[in-house]
Amino acid sequence: PSPTYMNLHYDDPEIMHRLVLEVSAVAIAELQQTNAVNDHVGLDNNWFEEQLNYDALIKFVESVIKVTAKNTSSMLQDILARRYPTEIHYLNGYVARIGRERYGLDMSANQFICDEVDKLSFAYSIHH
Repeated sequence: PSPTYMNLHYDDPEIMHRLVLEVSAVAIAELQQTNAVNDHVGLDNNWFEEQLNYDALIKFVESVIKVTAKNTSSMLQDILARRYPTEIHYLNGYVARIGRERYGLDMSANQFICDEVDKLSFAYSIHH
């Protein structure tokens, strides 16, 4: 693991910001890879980039958190029902892999959250 990964903790108040920063970096890198296709079909790359930048994504994430604060997430429902593994590898794991392998980005926050949820899910599935 990278040194930044070793400094993360699941209750770190900055983890959400680091997750969003990494997701934004991957999303914009992917968008830039498709610029030629987007231009050809007439999509406005600038609009997409504005939607995918950190500031826009963090506002969106914070609004979703407020609206769903009283909900129990499907992933937590899976953990409580002892379903292992969860979909974390298809979400944060995918983003971490793409960022790392395609773009050489530090994806330590997404990898960390993926590993932590996986450990929790596995432990809960065999001990409860």
